[in-house]
Amino acid sequence: VFASNGYNLVLVARNEENLHKVKVEIEDAYAVSVYCVCMDLTMKDAAMDVYNDCKQMHLTIDCLVTNVGIGDFGEYACSSWDRQYDMVQLNIVSLLQLTYLFLPDMIQNNSGKILNVSSTAWLCSGPKMSVYYASKASVTRFSIALREEVKPHNIHVTTLCPPSVKTQFQQSANMKRKKENYAITAKEVALKGYQGLLKNKAIVYCNMQSKVLSILVKVLPDSVCSKVIMYINKE
Repeated sequence: VFASNGYNLVLVARNEENLHKVKVEIEDAYAVSVYCVCMDLTMKDAAMDVYNDCKQMHLTIDCLVTNVGIGDFGEYACSSWDRQYDMVQLNIVSLLQLTYLFLPDMIQNNSGKILNVSSTAWLCSGPKMSVYYASKASVTRFSIALREEVKPHNIHVTTLCPPSVKTQFQQSANMKRKKENYAITAKEVALKGYQGLLKNKAIVYCNMQSKVLSILVKVLPDSVCSKVIMYINKE
């Protein structure tokens, strides 16, 4: 979406082969340059390596999009600690560190945009995916606070909160639901996030159901919301 609107890109992911496939596809489709940084953001200080690579390539980042996240389905007591640790490192720490590193350059330039991808999961606690839900709450709360801090520097911070979308996330998170109706596609989510960022919206919900949910959770007690999520997340 950014490339179709004339932005040059820096793509970060851990699969180098897939990165370069996407690079070729985008450069063939649009008159932009695409730079690839192969990095596993679950590793400590990987964000610093991303920042240093951009500096070495003399690249200025005008828009920072942190679309990172993994989940894990199941009861916390029976989960893998390494998986929970990686989830916090990727979903929260890498996002915080990337923002921390690139933000001073934006402040110096008195211009910039940050799009943090959260989830409707931030709206309530999530039994059977407790750490994931908590991590997305952290992303959203941080982003809302940061938005106020950087307003004087002409920097826009937008939080994108999509509902469940059919991607590789479900398989990676060991979600074993027999069938789920996805109300929105990844492409639609990307478009809404981009448009919301340009309009300088604080939070972007991707469909009417998500907007209604954001209102309901303000009315219902947390204990009721948790029971509902527990019911939904039953295998």
